[in-house]
Amino acid sequence: MVHKRSRAKSAVKVACPHCGVRLWRLNSNKNYIFLDTVQAVMAATGFNRKRAMLLTRQGVYVDHSRWIESFFCPTHGTMWLIVNKDKDTGEHEVRVPNDQEWEKTCGLIDPNQPNPSVSQYSWQSSRGPVVSGSR
Repeated sequence: MVHKRSRAKSAVKVACPHCGVRLWRLNSNKNYIFLDTVQAVMAATGFNRKRAMLLTRQGVYVDHSRWIESFFCPTHGTMWLIVNKDKDTGEHEVRVPNDQEWEKTCGLIDPNQPNPSVSQYSWQSSRGPVVSGSR
């Protein structure tokens, strides 16, 4: 067993922000957050103003320590959370992303907002049947 692989190092072990139960990854992509202002790059990375300005002039800076990913909670079901990885300790912190963070991801659509190209009937139908009271 010399060449045994260990996946324990890459496992993201996080708890639900609502109930504290362990969350499970849903094999979704890591949608990294990009930064486009000098102040945002300075706050996220700790770089000085000159280096942050250089990075923003080259284009947007992708922050590889923060991403939005889909998780599953046994109590609350599927949820999208933003994961912050601490560079020093390697621990992960999760929370619900706000609207600005949804806009700062590469190619990700907010699942809580309806797509404007889809009709209201199709959008409501995709959410499943509405359960009404007993007859």
